[in-house]
Amino acid sequence: MVLTLVVGGIVVATRAPAASVRRAPLRVLATWPLAGAGNVGWTTSIRVRLSEPLASAAQLPRLTPPVPGRWTWRSTTTLVFRPRGFWAPGATYEVAIPVPARGAARATRTTSVRFTVALASVTRLQQLLAELGYLPVTFAPAGVPAADALTSEPTVASAISPTPQPGVFGWRYHATPPELRTLFRAGFWSALDQGAVMAFEADHGLPVNGIPEADVWSALLAAVAGRQRDPRSFTYLVASEARPERLDVWRDGRVIVSTLVNTGAPGAATPLGTWPVRLRFVTATMSGTNPNGTRYVDPGVPDVAYFNGSVAVHGFVRAAYGFPQSNGCVEVPLAVAATVFRYDPIGTPVTVTSRALTS
Repeated sequence: MVLTLVVGGIVVATRAPAASVRRAPLRVLATWPLAGAGNVGWTTSIRVRLSEPLASAAQLPRLTPPVPGRWTWRSTTTLVFRPRGFWAPGATYEVAIPVPARGAARATRTTSVRFTVALASVTRLQQLLAELGYLPVTFAPAGVPAADALTSEPTVASAISPTPQPGVFGWRYHATPPELRTLFRAGFWSALDQGAVMAFEADHGLPVNGIPEADVWSALLAAVAGRQRDPRSFTYLVASEARPERLDVWRDGRVIVSTLVNTGAPGAATPLGTWPVRLRFVTATMSGTNPNGTRYVDPGVPDVAYFNGSVAVHGFVRAAYGFPQSNGCVEVPLAVAATVFRYDPIGTPVTVTSRALTS
């Protein structure tokens, strides 16, 4: 605004008093991590740069979900948040920055940015699952016996490092089946690790998909901090297509059930490999197409545990057992089906092999 004065017939132009000059609103000039950033490091600090200093009573930014840490001024216009510990792997955080507006109303608007933290490695996942007892292996951190590995972890979830710790894995049981031994390799994902994640998800009320995303990591770190070990013993099922066909239920280092079974007949062979149990039914109606093209519908099939698509371990009445005659499933005599079902909860690894079992 310009004021015009007339002094002695002379027109004089001058600026308005400083108090009437409209000041630009305070703005957020930059944030780090950037809005929408992904794969952010587990110890990354947050920086917020403003266009001018905030009043001393200005509200500090808010984090959702909340994280232990502290905001400090790096300069008169730059705020820095340093987490006291680690960001949760895979989690998305929101930083809400209250920005005071100009004017008599003194309204406050909020600028929000979100970022997503990097997931942790398979190796660290294996270490923590082993410490909780969800794998048939132990993990001994450097200088700590395997038996004390879990109690050596911090009791606050945000203080547990997502970085793989130096140490060694070892088998929990001396007489571990060779098929099971081939399933574990440090740092490499397998059906064994997927099954362990599924068992953990089932125990902690999470959607069971065997994928270690943010919800799994958050619950896993909380379980380690709370010393919440796997409440069950480790079980493993291995079915052999060598004649006579047989199924062994292996639990905590020994075979507790061994029974003749039937696998898939020619044209409907049971695939070889290992998969974790994903669905279970006390009874189910099973239907499909026979190798000769005819349809079948079998109601009331007992003790069904699906592990590979529509392939399941289940009870079934046959005149004899020990040779291929199913439509792809592993059929168990009714006399032992309920016992087998007791030991194949969600996440239990099931192997179908051509090797003759020697137990």
